[in-house]
Amino acid sequence: MPRRTTSPSSRTAPTPSDPNPNPNPNPNPNPNPNQDCAHALGVLWDGVQLGRSASVACYSSQSAKVINSGEGGFFLTDDDELAAKAACYAGCYEQLYLQHVVAPPAEVFDRVKFGTPNYSLRMSDLAAACVRPQIRSLDARIAQYNSRYAMICDALKGCASIDIPAINPRVTPVSDSLQFNLQNMSPAQVDAFLAACKRRGMPVGLFGSKENARNYENWRYSPAAAPLPFTKNLIAAAIDVRLSTHPSPIPNPTPNPNPTRSTTPDPTLPLNLHPHPPPHLQPPPNLHPHPHPNLQPPPNLHPHPRPHQVRLPAEFEDSDFPKMAAVILAAVDDALDA
Repeated sequence: MPRRTTSPSSRTAPTPSDPNPNPNPNPNPNPNPNQDCAHALGVLWDGVQLGRSASVACYSSQSAKVINSGEGGFFLTDDDELAAKAACYAGCYEQLYLQHVVAPPAEVFDRVKFGTPNYSLRMSDLAAACVRPQIRSLDARIAQYNSRYAMICDALKGCASIDIPAINPRVTPVSDSLQFNLQNMSPAQVDAFLAACKRRGMPVGLFGSKENARNYENWRYSPAAAPLPFTKNLIAAAIDVRLSTHPSPIPNPTPNPNPTRSTTPDPTLPLNLHPHPPPHLQPPPNLHPHPHPNLQPPPNLHPHPRPHQVRLPAEFEDSDFPKMAAVILAAVDDALDA
């Protein structure tokens, strides 16, 4: 039976743990709990989409997720009554549910609509229009994300200062982000690593940051019942790197319009990420071919910059992803020198 869809959710999560970790479960558990699958769209456990066995699964389409509508998300269920209640909570008053393409039967709405308040949580038509084409390209983008992830992990595997947790073999991942732990670094060195990445145009996240929403110490509305020293120590050096940059469908490859110009990055130019930038990235024309001497640019004191000066563009292309590993390794060197 197709899953009913409604709205909201948000969060970030890397790879899943075992959804059934207890070998001796309660003999009378709720067999179909609700599942927060905010960042789990496309992630499989033993070949099954996470959330598929739950009564309700909630997925996020916030801007950092694999389906991006800016904000919001959606609710999936096979239960007609739950779907009807969710639609009424979202704002299906006065028989607006008749306009839904996928909805429970009208008699189910008649049963629940007068006992369900309207919180006006509907996903807008504009957000839905952003979501639908991304569903068609989801499998291709997942393959692309996983390829990028494997490329970067391979480049970082020899660095003693970086530990990348292994992915459980029962998981089919969606590696649109990279998480790793900095090893044997002081707080000052971790700060130096973050600053070095930012300076090179690739800011990364620290789970233990005082501004990170995933840091449990920032949840003052729900403080921990006891000290959590192991967790505190772990997130103090746990790094989060975004690998997805935009949700647009992957275009079909096009022939190289200039066969004398290679589309493969020249290995002799490791620092110039765009030796032949597309027209929209070209610098503006020189309006002053003979500027006043006082307006001349300063001389280039570093015509051959060191590898540690590698920078990334604001929007990545596939050919840029190997450079992300170079940025991370250079930042590690800077941190160890701090």
